[in-house]
Amino acid sequence: MLISADPNGRFEQLVPKITQLQSKNNFDFMIMLGNVCHSRASPYVKDVKDGIFRLPLPIYFIDNSLFAPILYLLRPTGEEIAPNFNFLGRKGVVQIKDLLIAFYCPDTGRNVTQPLKQDVE
Repeated sequence: MLISADPNGRFEQLVPKITQLQSKNNFDFMIMLGNVCHSRASPYVKDVKDGIFRLPLPIYFIDNSLFAPILYLLRPTGEEIAPNFNFLGRKGVVQIKDLLIAFYCPDTGRNVTQPLKQDVE
């Protein structure tokens, strides 16, 4: 498994690095966290969806960008957005390969590294 912190919408820079790492290590999948669906990423994600670019391994992501509330409304339990590009949803437990993953992303209107008291009770 390969894990990426906040890509801040920089897919055009991140995907070549992922491709290079994948060719050397053959990871089963990647987890991406943070500002994934940044407005800068939209054209690149569209190109992946249209088949212009191909992601080298399945990527599962949790998003806290300004676009995240729309994703939560349209796909509350997650969905494949493009080939090998999978939105996990806002919260849940999923099994990917042999790994059980629990995740939770607080509302995007605040700093997700400092959850409100109600989020941890």
